[in-house]
Amino acid sequence: MSTHQSDAVRSPHGICAPQESNNLFERLLHIAATAAGAHAAVSDARSTLTYAEVARLAAAFAAQLEDAGVQPGDHVGVLLGNTREFLIAAFGIWRHRAVLVPLNPQFREPELLGYVRDCQLRSLVTTTRNHSLVQALQQKGAVIDHVWLCPFDSDRWDHRGAPENALRDITKSPLSRQAAPQWPTLEIQRQPIRRSTLPASHALFASATPVE
Repeated sequence: MSTHQSDAVRSPHGICAPQESNNLFERLLHIAATAAGAHAAVSDARSTLTYAEVARLAAAFAAQLEDAGVQPGDHVGVLLGNTREFLIAAFGIWRHRAVLVPLNPQFREPELLGYVRDCQLRSLVTTTRNHSLVQALQQKGAVIDHVWLCPFDSDRWDHRGAPENALRDITKSPLSRQAAPQWPTLEIQRQPIRRSTLPASHALFASATPVE
């Protein structure tokens, strides 16, 4: 499936530039809306998510970005390892037409501060245990308006930055009309790890290893 739209990724070592390619979120939606949507997309030690579940969670996160005031084209940092949370965040950012800025979780505080400033990050997705690190960055001048903290034992992401500083549960977030997928709402069911039987042409994800 082709599109004239483009996705954007910014590397801390380069400038922001759109990538002329198929829209990955639209491809995910295409797979999720077919029978293949019930196949496993990503597995980790906690559970397995299907393509349809990943698409629904990503769309819900995109709706949260919109509700938080993040604009298309804004840079959103993702300080996560090779995890399901990274996939959900990345596809949600692309769905919202923001710019994904992946950050190496091995970076130390001075490195992160430089990248946050250089990439003009105002929003960040990271693990719950990095909350104190984010606060330290903010105390040293990083202007991070919105932070999503992800525990690795739950799909409940803690959104800090909204006026009410409310907890947001991405498994239950209302989707905007544009973000709503065209298939029945699915309940997240914890399944034993299993391999996808999708042909290579449909494979979007590899198994995720929880790395904080």
